[in-house]
Amino acid sequence: SLHKNDNLKKKLATVKEALNLDALMIWSDIGKKNLDLVRKICIEFKIKTYLWYPILADTSGFKVEQEQSVETFDRLHGYGRNGCWDKLGKGEEDFLFLCPNDEEHIRRIFDQYQNKIKESDFDGVFLDRIRFPSPSNGFELLFSCFCKPCLDKFYNKYSEDLENYRYQAKTVFEKFKAIDINYLQICQSFSDIIIRDNLEKFYDFRKQNIYQVVKIFANKAKHMGKLVGVDLFAPSLAPLVSQ
Repeated sequence: SLHKNDNLKKKLATVKEALNLDALMIWSDIGKKNLDLVRKICIEFKIKTYLWYPILADTSGFKVEQEQSVETFDRLHGYGRNGCWDKLGKGEEDFLFLCPNDEEHIRRIFDQYQNKIKESDFDGVFLDRIRFPSPSNGFELLFSCFCKPCLDKFYNKYSEDLENYRYQAKTVFEKFKAIDINYLQICQSFSDIIIRDNLEKFYDFRKQNIYQVVKIFANKAKHMGKLVGVDLFAPSLAPLVSQ
């Protein structure tokens, strides 16, 4: 409506002046009519527009059930029992992460993503949730994923059974729960605590899987002439979620 248009113009004008705003991210679940309205006003104010698109969790129009989400060494899905944030899953976002090797569901998300890029006609995309779950999902989730697609892909890549890493992951997890504060003081990063020698291949596998998903989604946007931004953890934390 004209009233909505005027209100949005006023708000963007205020923010543009206060922050010297040159780019705006817009969440992916608003309809085409509103996307067009935002884009039109942003063009007027010389503000670049980015489609804010979550990939592995909380994707618009794609509900991830808990049993579909990543699997820990002790066969939990989505949320752990240790350190899980008590408000997780109680808001609009569930933070239930698909495994990056779940090709069937990721293909469906990719198809939606392509269509949304065409529909929005924004300057770029901002890729979000391109990682494994963080400790807020429960510390067990730092030791995922052991789903069937991961087992198959790990064997094809390394000629080794990923099941052998379940016990190793559990051992590191139990040590982590009882870690000595003096040891923490000599660690350079959180990854020094978690990613031990016997799990390096496991975490390298996780990192490569995340990279492949990012590459597919980013390359598609680039081929369509779009700018690409990504949401990343700080360098000291990024290895924990395999970014």
